[in-house]
Amino acid sequence: MVLQFDIEGCARIQPAGSFNPGLGLVLEDQADTVGLNWALVCGYIHDAAVPVCGETRVFHLTSRN
Repeated sequence: MVLQFDIEGCARIQPAGSFNPGLGLVLEDQADTVGLNWALVCGYIHDAAVPVCGETRVFHLTSRN
């Protein structure tokens, strides 16, 4: 997983090795980004009730290894 920040400062995660920026998902908890770059993470994708960074389809992080 690769952690990226867009020009608005929103954290997005993307599968490592993918070159398609459209595969990135907004991280639900924007404050919890320490140690996520190139990490193996577990979580799930869901539709948030309140938009995060303008998007409702987000990645909810449950653990990192």
